[in-house]
Amino acid sequence: MKHLDTIRRKWLLTHAKFEAARRLSEKQRRAERKFKERFGQRPKRVSGGRKQEHLVAPANFSLAGNYDEVIEFFEHFRLAALQEGRSVYVDLNKIEHITPAATLMLAAELDRWRRLKRIRLRIRDRDTMQPSVLWSLAQVGFFNILRAMNLPRLDGDDGEPRIIRCISGNKSDLEAASKISEELTDISDGELAVSELELNDAIVEAMTNAVQHAYPDDMASGTEWLQGEWWVSGSWVPQERRLNVLIYDQGVGIPATLPRSEMWEKVRGRLAGLPLVDGLFSDHAKLIGAAVEEGRTSVNTDGRGLGLAEIANLVFADPKGRLRILSGHGETIFHSGQSVQYLNHSRPLGGTLIQISLTLSQQSGGTS
Repeated sequence: MKHLDTIRRKWLLTHAKFEAARRLSEKQRRAERKFKERFGQRPKRVSGGRKQEHLVAPANFSLAGNYDEVIEFFEHFRLAALQEGRSVYVDLNKIEHITPAATLMLAAELDRWRRLKRIRLRIRDRDTMQPSVLWSLAQVGFFNILRAMNLPRLDGDDGEPRIIRCISGNKSDLEAASKISEELTDISDGELAVSELELNDAIVEAMTNAVQHAYPDDMASGTEWLQGEWWVSGSWVPQERRLNVLIYDQGVGIPATLPRSEMWEKVRGRLAGLPLVDGLFSDHAKLIGAAVEEGRTSVNTDGRGLGLAEIANLVFADPKGRLRILSGHGETIFHSGQSVQYLNHSRPLGGTLIQISLTLSQQSGGTS
């Protein structure tokens, strides 16, 4: 009888292992079907039977010049990297051109991956990457963010943008804003057309918008997030004598949260006549534009529109200032003293990106 009991226990244990493997296999097959339906191919296998997504970044890694392909890459990355039991290789070797805004987004996405999965990311093939791309990534602190090997300082061409190291946080941080402003002043060779205090206030407003509004508890983005998190960087473009401040969050986006604001009815009034889809405005670019314009003329709001308006007022104080806001499907670009540009994309950004662009008021013998 003891012999039979031993055989029975072994059989039950084997059956339990088989059933667990079957359930895991079925789960993996469902994930693979979803992956193939979305991206037209199955994940690649690597040694040991694990699945690996080999994600190849596009050659032109620019939101302005190649928005759809870059955002498709990020969508693919989010789906792959945040799954359980997956090995992901992010291949950056094909990138020939990368902009500061896209660099910040890439750093933020890998930062979220590292922190949520509590993994140490390894850098492969860095010697085969384009030197200008490696230089941009090193400047923004990309390799420090990943807690990976710190690369030596690399030299870039005089005409290339200089990028300052990314700072991240989950609160309104005046000290971080001041650090960004000081570093921008250090890498440029002139004086801003606006005061450093005004610039600090605008950066803090953008941080506050991310912390207070971008990650509502009762709304889901489809991707796990770091609550209240923002990433801030900046760049100096010598050929244009222009400073850029970049603030990015991975929340649900302005078009999704704007209907909760106190100014919503007034914003809707500005958009009267625009078509609705399922009761919502599908023109996200004009929705963002209306929020900014209404915020500039309204008082006693809940802060969302007012914060954007304060940022816009800073930009308009510079005769050549520019404010670019990407959120949801919309991209809205304000030029000081000029008409507003509205663009709507087929793919949502996956958060909100605010780019404050300011010129220097005087030249002092530096790179031009």
